[in-house]
Amino acid sequence: MQSKMIAFAVVAAAGTGALAQNIEVTFENLQAPGGLSFTPLWLGLGDGSFDVFTPGSSSETPAFDGITQIAEVGDTAAITSRFDAEQAAGSQTTLLEPNGPPVFSPGESATATLNSSDASIYRFLNFASMVVPSNDLFV
Repeated sequence: MQSKMIAFAVVAAAGTGALAQNIEVTFENLQAPGGLSFTPLWLGLGDGSFDVFTPGSSSETPAFDGITQIAEVGDTAAITSRFDAEQAAGSQTTLLEPNGPPVFSPGESATATLNSSDASIYRFLNFASMVVPSNDLFV
């Protein structure tokens, strides 16, 4: 596997409130043609207490909810629900592929904007995506 799989560019722009900021995130698949692809990318901007995945955790623990669905089928619904429950004031989105489903192919990129209502608190970027082709590999 190449060392450069994906690239993120994160840009903060002043928001409307004193501590509010819009965070622009660009995702780019840097794989060579024919390389690995990625399913829609889930992004969450939280307070640092949310873990997408905890190594060594069991599928019975809350820190595991959502990552199985992403790793096995690329579905972001469960992690979206868990983030809503644990980070109600956080911000999240799912980046979709620029040329339609199902995957971000090598060379494709997309940009999304997340709003941090208080950038001094909601400043931790979480992300997850399934690596294709696989049935359980994720970033």
